[in-house]
Amino acid sequence: MQKIVEMMGGTISVKSVKNKGTTFYFDLLLDKSEQSVIQMPPDYSIFKGKRILVIDDYEMNRYIAKVYLEEVGCIIDEAESLESALSMLINNRKAYNTILIDYQMKEITGFELVEIMKERGLINDIPLILLTSVTSNSEARIAKENKFSGYISKPYKRGDLLDCVAMVIKGDGSKIYNNDVFITKQNVEEAKYNKKIKILLVEDNDINIKFFVNSLKLNGLTCDIAIDGAKALKACENKEYDIIFMDCQMPVMDGYEATRKILLLRSYKNVPVIAMTAYSMKDDEIKCLEAGMIDYLSKPFTVDQVMEMLEKHVKNIHNDDMNILSDLNDHGFEMNQSDYFTEIVKSLTEESGFDERFCTELLEEFCEQSKKILSQIKECIEQDDLNESCILLHKLKGSAGTVRVNDIAEFALQAENAAKNDDKDLLMKAVYSMEKTLKKLVMDNE
Repeated sequence: MQKIVEMMGGTISVKSVKNKGTTFYFDLLLDKSEQSVIQMPPDYSIFKGKRILVIDDYEMNRYIAKVYLEEVGCIIDEAESLESALSMLINNRKAYNTILIDYQMKEITGFELVEIMKERGLINDIPLILLTSVTSNSEARIAKENKFSGYISKPYKRGDLLDCVAMVIKGDGSKIYNNDVFITKQNVEEAKYNKKIKILLVEDNDINIKFFVNSLKLNGLTCDIAIDGAKALKACENKEYDIIFMDCQMPVMDGYEATRKILLLRSYKNVPVIAMTAYSMKDDEIKCLEAGMIDYLSKPFTVDQVMEMLEKHVKNIHNDDMNILSDLNDHGFEMNQSDYFTEIVKSLTEESGFDERFCTELLEEFCEQSKKILSQIKECIEQDDLNESCILLHKLKGSAGTVRVNDIAEFALQAENAAKNDDKDLLMKAVYSMEKTLKKLVMDNE
């Protein structure tokens, strides 16, 4: 203590009274803060007895929000679909202090859900908070148009969620974009870094999007998302980006065509476009370069590889800006995994730099997604539609590689090659192998 005070140019003294105790004093001369107002954190005592509805089709997301909010005295109701949300609102009309709504659910978006609830007059005076896996200008704009009162990206910190909900309930004046959407501490950090580097990710695979977004989030960065080449072109026409990460295989407009068109835009002649593809053949690399892509990121990629690309191709990014923002381990959840599932989570945690809980959640989501994709692949094979099965297998291969389920990624590659060669027998063997591997993964997580 003495050394710290003296290093800061102050003095320290001590007063001790026998049998009573000791008091230490120090004097420091400090500069006046440039900030005229110091904002105090919200008073969490206002949460006591507040009823909140959490609408999200993913059980783990609802569970995390519920634990965080119940700890500070909230009463939480959960809804996993439009039907259950309507039922909750009808039975608890005007009882909710706020509603947390996931942006992207399986059968409906959060914005569509809100529109239906508004048409039925169920949420006229209830403040809404949007929960989203990506921080996108378009989402914020639509949230503003739908009169959301809060906006926060996942995975969020406990404090960020509580701060946002507290501000909405209390009705504080700190807002984002206009008078409808609140800003959070996390949004402030991301916006600060976004002024230095503007990133566009063009990708249609949900698992890959989440992995990439959280790779950036670990390093204090964020990005906009376009799910196909056409949307990427439109985004570039409306905004200037410093760097673009471009998936090559997408519907509507692929990455090659999108890159060629984007580079024709006047402000994009010197903007680096980084190819992202699950293929690693020399011909594919040449094809990327011919389209105008300046570098090549092979899937599955790591957090370090993403940052290396940024440091290599964007001049105004500095190592000092790479601050770790995530503290998702602050609240530990009991993991009851064993064997294969645990090994994958451990590998993903070590290689990605994400915390164990997020990796567990991502792997669980991969399992759910893979069940559906494998079912769709089998239907395609039965209908003799091997071209569609190739597209689905390519998607599955990319997701499996991202979450480090290398066995399924390898089987998916075999199946994809079999489909291209019209070898149904080998294709079905590979599909059954993937189902068997996935079943083991799921069973180890039960």
